[in-house]
Amino acid sequence: MRLALSTALAALVSFGSVAFAQQDTKDLTQLLQSNKNLSEFTTLLTSYGDIYANLSFQSDVTILAPDNDAFNKIPYSTLGPAFEANQSQIVRSVLQYHVLPGLHPSTSYNGTFSFDKTWLQNTSYTNVTGGQMVGGVQQSGPVNIFTSGVGSRSTLVTPDLRFTGGIVHVIDTFLIPPQTFIQTVPQFNLTAAGGAVENAYV
Repeated sequence: MRLALSTALAALVSFGSVAFAQQDTKDLTQLLQSNKNLSEFTTLLTSYGDIYANLSFQSDVTILAPDNDAFNKIPYSTLGPAFEANQSQIVRSVLQYHVLPGLHPSTSYNGTFSFDKTWLQNTSYTNVTGGQMVGGVQQSGPVNIFTSGVGSRSTLVTPDLRFTGGIVHVIDTFLIPPQTFIQTVPQFNLTAAGGAVENAYV
């Protein structure tokens, strides 16, 4: 009798702890609103209602959320003209490139690069590793670094913000989506090589 009572009490405590933990975890909207350094990202994300709604109902997803300082860097990056002109297709692709299916906590990264798929499935964007992927690695410090298909780098500044659908990592720079070789060439000052390749397919 005493054993059965102890077992029942332990089960009740365990259930209560799980229920409290679930209740204490914010949904995506609550998490974004509670982090003032993500106010610019929140405004951008909510302006693309379909992506935002989809994220709100996801489970096991990882979001790389650029902080407000990252938005200040946009005019000085190759993304500047697209954001300034509000080219929605490009901005949409950038947002999708910052969403990783599955849970990728900061502790899952080590000194060896891992490449994770993203929500960016637009075939206009590709790279030599198959396209639509983000690289992650832990450097000394420890500092987690994310890289894009064109070599842009971003540092993880606030890791593992949990919400009901997964994890948000706050990063300090936008990752530039991978592109076709011809589109990427001017960024690396290889226009002559790009022209040669383009002419080969004419």
